[in-house]
Amino acid sequence: MPKISKDYVFKENNGKLEFVGDFDGLYSEDDNPWGQNGEDNRLGNYYKFSQKNILNHLKNRVKSKSLLEVGCGLGYVLDFFNKNSHLVCEGADISKVAIDKAKLSFPQYVFHKLDIQIDTISLKKKYDIVILNKVLLYVLEKFENVFENVYNLLNKNGIFIISNGFMDSQRYGKNIVDGFGGLVQYIENNQSDKFKIIEAQLINKKDMLYKDGCIVMEKINE
Repeated sequence: MPKISKDYVFKENNGKLEFVGDFDGLYSEDDNPWGQNGEDNRLGNYYKFSQKNILNHLKNRVKSKSLLEVGCGLGYVLDFFNKNSHLVCEGADISKVAIDKAKLSFPQYVFHKLDIQIDTISLKKKYDIVILNKVLLYVLEKFENVFENVYNLLNKNGIFIISNGFMDSQRYGKNIVDGFGGLVQYIENNQSDKFKIIEAQLINKKDMLYKDGCIVMEKINE
């Protein structure tokens, strides 16, 4: 099966995966990386299931009004959330090329060029919900910064959701987070001063390329 993201995100190096992270290069060459519009037959079923699963968690947050999706890419999932929930949704992505394309496709929404890993982020607005969507492996090297920045982006009692696909064998970042169980353990061991886990759910369906993991956390207020 051909690699979905070529060598722009990861590349082989002596039998190991090396993170490249050239997302602008990827989005410049490919108009639909990872089949984000849902038409890729390898990922379509997984995307549909995962989006509906996240939506169920969002609908439970009746007091929340605003949402920021980190890793919004071309904006298709953001559009789904906005149309199917009560929330005002905005998107953020590390790739300026992706954000520019998202703005063209969905001019009705607000998009931000944002690296959630940097020490000080310029975005000063706060949200009731922040979702880290399908970008877990790309931010592991600065995972502490990610949690700190999300904490600062959230309103009081804000909700942080991590949604990601998990394979049986993880080839990158296992020393930081090893699979879904490792992610739960990381949060409990390293981020319990900032967030408490409300829900942790891993679902495996035979017709999906990945297992779908979703962790819902609540901000612990100062």
